[in-house]
Amino acid sequence: MTVDWIADATRAGIELRALIREAHEATRDAKAAKKELQEYLASVRPAVEEQLEVTVTKELAKLGDATEEAMRKAVEKVSSEFSTLEDIMLGRNADGPPLDAVAFAYRLLQLIKENPGRVALTDLVTGKVVNPGNL
Repeated sequence: MTVDWIADATRAGIELRALIREAHEATRDAKAAKKELQEYLASVRPAVEEQLEVTVTKELAKLGDATEEAMRKAVEKVSSEFSTLEDIMLGRNADGPPLDAVAFAYRLLQLIKENPGRVALTDLVTGKVVNPGNL
């Protein structure tokens, strides 16, 4: 029984040494692979950084062009709206009278409605007094 135990322990020791040796070899291989990978990454880093810079620059230029075009269109639209507003304010629109005339007429009608019987209007064509209540 003692001999079997010693033989088993010896075999286990031999197997452990073999496993330790394999572990050391695997560790060495892993370190070598790590070093190789680091060298590879160091060699491709400049190319990757250059490509990244080229791509980012190109995309930023596209974005700048698109932004510039959008801003140009927005300025054109705002300018057009202000021109339309100017035309309305100055009475240059073909759709009706000048805005100041419309505002004056609106205020006059408000005064007539607020003061019934106190305001008399004369028809400019016939010269007759017009009853403001009929407006």
